[in-house]
Amino acid sequence: MLDDQIHGNGDSDAVSLSTQDTTSMDTPETMFMESPGQAELQEKMRQMREQAHGYTANREWMEAMDTHLFLLYIAPFDEKTLIDVANCFDHMNNFHLLYEVIS
Repeated sequence: MLDDQIHGNGDSDAVSLSTQDTTSMDTPETMFMESPGQAELQEKMRQMREQAHGYTANREWMEAMDTHLFLLYIAPFDEKTLIDVANCFDHMNNFHLLYEVIS
């Protein structure tokens, strides 16, 4: 009987996963985007990113790196921020720390 429940049989009322409506399912991305305060966080991150790019444009590498590292702490899988961090380390000739951050 348990085997019939797991694998299904002709008498089962179970609906296969392929026919279920998945449009209302919460994914981690949608739950993250809908959490309270998310809009404010995104706006603050955008402002910080602009500030970091200003530091980069002025060749203020330490300030740019600090800001980018903070952004990377908030969003560790943000590829653009990781590239910006690598750019700062490259201009500072600090390849050892670059290796530590990316590993």
